[in-house]
Amino acid sequence: MGTEWVDKDGVLEILEKQKRFGVFWDMGTGKTALLLGLIDRKIFQGVNKILIIAPKVVTLTTWQNEIRKWSNFNYLEPIVTLIEGAEDKRIKMLQNTGNTGICIHIISSSLFTWLVGKKVKKGNRVFFIDNKYRPKYDMIIVDECSEFKDPKSNRFKGLKSILTDDTLLFLLSGTPFPNVREITPETKPKKYPNFLIGKYKKADEMYYAFYLLGIYKKSAYDFQRDFCFVLPYLKHTYFMHSQVYDALQETISQYSLKKELQLDVEKHEYKIYCKSDQQRFNALRKMLRVMTDDFKNIEASSIAHMMNQALQLANGFIYDEFHVPHRINHYKFEKLKELLETIAGNVVIFYVFKEDKEYLLSNLPGARLYEGKQDEDDWNAGKIKYLILSPFSNKFGLNLQKGGNTVIWFGLVWSAEAIIQGYRRIYRQGQEKDVEVYFLLAENTYDDYVYDVFVSKKATIEGFLEYNQKTCNET
Repeated sequence: MGTEWVDKDGVLEILEKQKRFGVFWDMGTGKTALLLGLIDRKIFQGVNKILIIAPKVVTLTTWQNEIRKWSNFNYLEPIVTLIEGAEDKRIKMLQNTGNTGICIHIISSSLFTWLVGKKVKKGNRVFFIDNKYRPKYDMIIVDECSEFKDPKSNRFKGLKSILTDDTLLFLLSGTPFPNVREITPETKPKKYPNFLIGKYKKADEMYYAFYLLGIYKKSAYDFQRDFCFVLPYLKHTYFMHSQVYDALQETISQYSLKKELQLDVEKHEYKIYCKSDQQRFNALRKMLRVMTDDFKNIEASSIAHMMNQALQLANGFIYDEFHVPHRINHYKFEKLKELLETIAGNVVIFYVFKEDKEYLLSNLPGARLYEGKQDEDDWNAGKIKYLILSPFSNKFGLNLQKGGNTVIWFGLVWSAEAIIQGYRRIYRQGQEKDVEVYFLLAENTYDDYVYDVFVSKKATIEGFLEYNQKTCNET
């Protein structure tokens, strides 16, 4: 049965008065239980149809486990339906549970547009023909709402299409704006130095929450025009003056709650360096110089392509012209083995590229790939020495704090959100030891640069161009 959940923060009184609201609490602070408390109250106030949208791994266990954990929510279990499987199965689920009475439907973000209806495109306009089996939901909860941050995505458009003036909407996330970051004086590019004085980059990402919460009702284009600006050499990246950013943060604080994770343990980060293939890196740098006409014509696709190549090379492999991977050195893996010899407990190892996943599983005794709930349970029971995880497919919903306190990144990823969510699988409520996070970096490569951008946030993408030009001139 479990113990009874109690609203220790005293925020249910605030939430139940809201029609659209954001719960931007840090990971591991109890967002799920809080919203179950709200559902409990709303059901007794006449709310009958509830939809929870979440990443797939969250839909499988997180909400159901919280319902079972707290005795005052146990009664909800019979009315919860996970909408999954083949289409005919999903339709039958909707027919059996959504037509009458009270229901709570949980669906993954990837299946959400199916629930909305059939997508139709006419010219530049996209709209949905309603799914006739979908009930009219009184209340919608979007768990990990940053998955809806792109206003051009079908997810965003689908959610927008089913919201009515009467729909209750609650957005949940510990990282609602994962890519918005401040450009500090020491990280400004030398080019156009007066353009950046206390600015925020990719600030237009805030739009989706402002729109969904009903704060700003115009288009994303209008939001960019009203609040943002672009630089001459980055015409598709939107910046925001710090005064504007602060004002918008003050506004959204009236429509949301924030709470930081408070733990009795600490998190420590370390950079561990290994050798690298400098000859190949120098050739790669010079290739970008040619591709960009001596850095005069820069395209985002050029940078992205080269950065992926650079990160793969730093990890010790390259792809040939047929996209077949070839392992060219074992520098990073050898450094990984040295590091593991110093660690007594079990370790979570994040990989970025499929080739690295296969390499780790084949060459590291005791390694096991995370593939589902059983692996999570076995890890927390101490049965897995090295748990191999993807920061993309497994960044939400996993509770790994019982099985160990060490995280190793075998290479880096172009996503601050993935990195934050990654280590929070272990650094969360219930962790009893200080958490150690290691980043394996190849020396004199772009590993350091990516670390600065997405981990320590000391650098910017603009600085990448200057860094590359400088290193090309030196070689």
